[in-house]
Amino acid sequence: MAMETNKKLLEKYAGLITSEKDLTGDSAPSILYGLLCNRMRYLLDEDPQTITPRSIQWRRNIHFLIRALGPAFLHERQIIENRNQLRNPNAESPLPDTGIQLPKAPVIWAANHGFKDDVAATILAAQRHTYLVLASLPIFFNTLDGISSWAIGVILANRKIQASRKTVIPKAVRCLSLGADITMFPEGVWNKSPNRLLLDLWPGIYRIACETGSLVVPVVHYIRDDTNHEKHNPIHTVVDDPVRIDDLSESAALSYLRDIMATWYYLMLER
Repeated sequence: MAMETNKKLLEKYAGLITSEKDLTGDSAPSILYGLLCNRMRYLLDEDPQTITPRSIQWRRNIHFLIRALGPAFLHERQIIENRNQLRNPNAESPLPDTGIQLPKAPVIWAANHGFKDDVAATILAAQRHTYLVLASLPIFFNTLDGISSWAIGVILANRKIQASRKTVIPKAVRCLSLGADITMFPEGVWNKSPNRLLLDLWPGIYRIACETGSLVVPVVHYIRDDTNHEKHNPIHTVVDDPVRIDDLSESAALSYLRDIMATWYYLMLER
């Protein structure tokens, strides 16, 4: 049954998937693999209409469960940083961080990408429900994370295939036009380079912002060693003020956003 389901999926999405490895990665098919391929394959459709007002409202209704249960799934505890303390590390009594002011309109939460729990940490740091742009099909179709991502609300893409990556923009625009926030990791892949604070950003975030006029909220995480699961190795997170990038050129906008995120990362690294 699983083999038949997989064959049909590969045939239907021939332009978006090249082989089963696109769905399983370097791992063997898990117990959930056949079920997720059978039930969730519609998420690969190019049609943005697969995202509906009803599906958004349903996920908003259960978002309180995500926020309540989410911290238990983090390997490390999460600390939301006081930005004033990071800016003035030598201050004896740094001013309290009063947090950010979100517009009523939907926003794009933009986070850096560098360790296993950064997706969950970003969803928990966001102050309201947000759809997740997920460009790793093996994470969705071959792990338990697929179920939690579906419950949050997910826009799927195969980062290996350009045609699939292009489907993200109309789907994200659809989400935002229906009043839902989206979360993106504009680096596209994990930053595994110790010599770069952030990788270059994918231009899709700029194009989505231009089509919708949405502000971008930088979310930056730092963890000293993501292989060290000691209790003294927490996830440090900065949530910064929403910024407008659609009034700049593409290169200027991406540099501007990257500079904001890299600065916060550096301040946490320095401390």
